[in-house]
Amino acid sequence: MPCVVRMRFRLYTLPLMLGISFVSFAETMDVDGNWTVKYVGGPVMKTIGGAEFEFKADGDKLTGIANVGMGWPGKAPISNGKIDGDRISFMVYGKQWSSSGYPKMHFVGTIHDDEIKLTMSLFYDHEQDGIAGTEFEGARGPKIAGTWEGVLKFPSQTLRIVLHISGDDNDLKATHDSPDQDVWGGKVDSIALAGRVVTFSIRPLDVGFIGDLMPDGTVVGTFKQHGTGIPLVLARSAGVARILPDTTSSVTDGRYHNNWTGIEFTIPEKFTVVETETRSNPGGMQADLAIAGIKNGRVAVWMNKWRLRPENIPTSLTVQIPAKIQRRGGSAAGYTIPQKDIQQLQIGGQQAIRATAYYLGQGMKMVELLAWISTEHSIAHFYAMMPADQVDLLKPAFDQMVMSAQVP
Repeated sequence: MPCVVRMRFRLYTLPLMLGISFVSFAETMDVDGNWTVKYVGGPVMKTIGGAEFEFKADGDKLTGIANVGMGWPGKAPISNGKIDGDRISFMVYGKQWSSSGYPKMHFVGTIHDDEIKLTMSLFYDHEQDGIAGTEFEGARGPKIAGTWEGVLKFPSQTLRIVLHISGDDNDLKATHDSPDQDVWGGKVDSIALAGRVVTFSIRPLDVGFIGDLMPDGTVVGTFKQHGTGIPLVLARSAGVARILPDTTSSVTDGRYHNNWTGIEFTIPEKFTVVETETRSNPGGMQADLAIAGIKNGRVAVWMNKWRLRPENIPTSLTVQIPAKIQRRGGSAAGYTIPQKDIQQLQIGGQQAIRATAYYLGQGMKMVELLAWISTEHSIAHFYAMMPADQVDLLKPAFDQMVMSAQVP
């Protein structure tokens, strides 16, 4: 049984002549929704520092679910609920036994707009009197719109994640930041709140999350990527300020150099750098190249900074293959990378992986040449898309560019 400070009380029916003003049924205020309250005064009960309620009005009757305390007394239906203008009252019959019996809780209080004040009296089956006057205050909620931040502790690295949530609880939208990977404003494909359960997904990254909105205002759950779950606690945050990278680059004697990442490579003959742009999703920077004499072809180099332990570089490269297949739509879109076309090697003294993908696009057979080079500090991803009948024209130049790369 929880530690309490006891006061004696009895429940009485107050006569109408006390001057209490009752509002007609037609003027009953809106009480529907989720409410969270915290202890503010009166007798202290060790396990009851707050409570959550899901209210539903039916005329002047109040129904719903109560979750009182941390584990005890716990969750139970609301009974004998009444609404009189801005006043509410209801009973909660606890389902968990203690040495004193099953707890009964009688709540009375007021609601004004989105604020609620309640006074609780707790007693047991065998008691006519009990503990009176425990006071709570709170608000309608959860209303989870806002900025939330958490930390993902992967085996290979620790990354911050920031969610920017907007909209009403029944129509939520969100974007995400990964400041340590320089990803900003990434799309969140779906996000929802069902009761106290928060879910979101980022399909291109094969990410899903499910968690519970806790009485302390945090969201505690599991972040799952590629089938592996990682604990994640999200708390409200002011967000993380983005430090914009140096977006400038240069070409000297046919050698491209990116000032932010330090990555450089040789530009083959007939290739021209069109622009280097900052990417918000998946972050980093990308150099787009034009190819003289090649129709329906595209070449690009994506570059980013990251932080890895040396022993985790091989894994970070290996996962790029399934992630690429997922982003391109996988087998459903006819995008395949045969195992025989995957090669692990070293380029410029750094670990790398190369692959060739096949798919249908623009009504023709297409090929995508792929290469990733990774270090502890940065990664470069080279890719070139072209019709299958033009591979012999483009591949030698692409190979030259990839094999000349220096990734610090």
